[in-house]
Amino acid sequence: MENTNGLYGKRNSALTLAFLMMFVNFIGLQFLSPLLHFIKEDVPMTNTQMGFITSAYMFSGIFMSMLLSVWMTRIGQKPIMLLGNLFLVLGLTLFGVSSNYTVLILARFICGIGATVTTLTAPLLINQFFRGGNISSAFGVYFIAPPLGAIVALNLFSHLGGIIGWRACAFIVSVLQITVFLAILFFPVPRELKPQSYASYFRDAKKWLFPAIKVAAISFAIGSSALCYNVFSPAFYQAAGYGQHMAAFIVSLFMGLNIFFNIPIGNLMGRKQSRKRLYCSASAFFMGICFLILPMPFIPKAPIGIILGIISTAVPLAAQAILPDIVDKEYIASGLAIVALAGCLGQFISPVIFGGILDMGWGYQAAYSVPAALMFMVAWLWRK
Repeated sequence: MENTNGLYGKRNSALTLAFLMMFVNFIGLQFLSPLLHFIKEDVPMTNTQMGFITSAYMFSGIFMSMLLSVWMTRIGQKPIMLLGNLFLVLGLTLFGVSSNYTVLILARFICGIGATVTTLTAPLLINQFFRGGNISSAFGVYFIAPPLGAIVALNLFSHLGGIIGWRACAFIVSVLQITVFLAILFFPVPRELKPQSYASYFRDAKKWLFPAIKVAAISFAIGSSALCYNVFSPAFYQAAGYGQHMAAFIVSLFMGLNIFFNIPIGNLMGRKQSRKRLYCSASAFFMGICFLILPMPFIPKAPIGIILGIISTAVPLAAQAILPDIVDKEYIASGLAIVALAGCLGQFISPVIFGGILDMGWGYQAAYSVPAALMFMVAWLWRK
């Protein structure tokens, strides 16, 4: 009985730490969205350049995800997690003192190194201690952190930006990241990973790489769609006649409603594990439909935001819950690295494409067709 209680306590600690890491990480990712028009007043830029500032956060993840998965097995999980948070603190501080576009890009790139560590290690903590139906339920709790972080960032900084300025907002996020550093420092990070060589990754590719690629497609699509929506939709809703604060609120519903549906859907997937793929495919299909009709004339915008918030819950939740079923436990960190890499790649490319479409004057109908096409791709891949 004592051992059971000890394991339960370790699981709670791992889930709590993973939740905190991802919560603050999403504040750091999304705090930029409601502040972009303030930043543009100090540092003039086009929509495409705005897209680059947003996607620079993900750029380092494209190149470092696999390296980090190997380094963790050699250096240790906890040192990598602490180092990643130091990069986030440094990048946010530099962003707050930046006075030109190049430094802003550099600051976001530095932040991206730390964000990559978080994206890789936070779900790894859950995979290390949860199995079977429990892992779906654990991820149901874990995935409350991203929408909660997005809601805090979009709503809090849309108010604070005009009061204290965008630089002070960056410093606030930096302080939050310091609290995460302290949490990692004092929390017992569970288990060390089995050391892996670079050669073993290629030799055992069938055990982790090929299965993980299909899950990575989900990460690419949902990451791209969510970031494009959160970054550019405030301006879209304002152009449709909504006020600044109401526009930020509607956008926050995309992820905010996940808070209420993550745990029930996670528990449902835990009980009906054979239907995880069905939930993923159906949700992705209806998300694609919503993105297509959102910019159409006479379509009410707020209800579409509510629908997107509800049906988007199952897609990332299913991806993380499916991964341990198809990737060997020994290579779960590598599988997570592929999923993280795909998410970073999607979030790096898609805002630039979305912003570029707007700059070319093609309008929001063409721009929103990008996330729609990505979600239809996921629906097709996971139809069986």
